[in-house]
Amino acid sequence: MRESVTDYPVFVEIDGDVRHPGVYGFAKPPALERLVHRAGGLTGNGARACVPADADALPTGRSAVVEGTGEGFVLDIRKMSPFYRVTLGIPLDLNRAGAEDLTAVPGIGPMTAQSIVRERDNRGGFKKMADILSVPGIGPAVYEKIRPYLTL
Repeated sequence: MRESVTDYPVFVEIDGDVRHPGVYGFAKPPALERLVHRAGGLTGNGARACVPADADALPTGRSAVVEGTGEGFVLDIRKMSPFYRVTLGIPLDLNRAGAEDLTAVPGIGPMTAQSIVRERDNRGGFKKMADILSVPGIGPAVYEKIRPYLTL
């Protein structure tokens, strides 16, 4: 049986000193050790380091950057880029995404993204998804198109 993207509901990115940086799919949130193993292991200065097996599992939409230091490695966990998130079907938080992030959503250009952020700031945040309809340029048709890519 052939695997598909829907077989992997959790997507985590890894970059830095690993053999095969990229985005990997998992059936459940992976521990860092499993993610590093899937990416072919550590390279460079961190190659001799041991990845802690008891590290917290990484939820979907996260990016782990591993940098070797000679004595081990430094790990930076951050959000995956909005473009990867949207491509993988991971919604962006409407109350936290910046204007540049919102342009990753099909149907939202730079001007609309700036209008969304301005309206959000004026309101002190959106309380429900339909509040975005008050943004100039977002009518019912655009709202239906962008709604699957956003969350509160």
